[in-house]
Amino acid sequence: MEDKIHIAIMMREKLATNMTMEVNAATSRMISVIYALLTRYVSFLFYFCSRVNRGVNKFITRLFRLRMDAEMVRRYAEANGDITMKSLACALILLSAATIAHADDTVAPGRVIDAAIGDWNKDGKPDLALLVAGAEDDQADNPIGVYVYLRDEEHSLLKLAASAPNKIWGSVAPGGIVGQEPSISALPNGSIAIVSQNDAIGRDRWHQTLTLAYRNNNFVVAGYTYDSRDTLEPDNSHSCDYNVLTGKVTKDGKTLKAEAKTVSIQDWQDDIGQKACGNGE
Repeated sequence: MEDKIHIAIMMREKLATNMTMEVNAATSRMISVIYALLTRYVSFLFYFCSRVNRGVNKFITRLFRLRMDAEMVRRYAEANGDITMKSLACALILLSAATIAHADDTVAPGRVIDAAIGDWNKDGKPDLALLVAGAEDDQADNPIGVYVYLRDEEHSLLKLAASAPNKIWGSVAPGGIVGQEPSISALPNGSIAIVSQNDAIGRDRWHQTLTLAYRNNNFVVAGYTYDSRDTLEPDNSHSCDYNVLTGKVTKDGKTLKAEAKTVSIQDWQDDIGQKACGNGE
């Protein structure tokens, strides 16, 4: 009797093992089929895009230059019969990928709130710096971006050299609060000054200035200045100037020492300056 039970247990275990192996094999085959189908789909997509009319290249170039809206696309397609719907579909696929990749570098003219012109890289040509408000649904604490352009050496055209969205605090609405507007300006030495402030609401009023300098083909925060005052306690006022590149700090007339840093505008956080000034500790 015990032998029969033992044999039955062994047969059951063997059956379970075989079933497990078959399930694993079936799963592997399914994965292989899905991978093969996906590979063929991707290959077909590339083949399809490579075989569309030559008019696609012309269409993409003009679309980027003119930033066409839907109506402009329709008119262009009507005027160029060599561009088929398949060509247009392929172009839109490629343009969607390019748009996603460069979304942060897109500057809508209607969101530019301030601008400065100066010679940032000392090449004798006028360059440009912009403050750009974020989208209306942007919930970031610092909704204003900094975009800096340099003049191209060969064609004398402006080219984006630094893009730092969500970097500056301030009020950007046309009917916003007076005393919270940010500003950007050119300094005589070719640096860029970006000012943010709260001189309107609450007892804590402050002004902050970031000084940008062009170093080693990059725009870095060279200086940080922060002045604050309490409207209810006039004696509770402070000023701090932090030379980020050297680490020298002047706070309330006293010279202190902080860590010297080289921080690009893209990587800058106001907490770096606040820490060097001994605020918020």
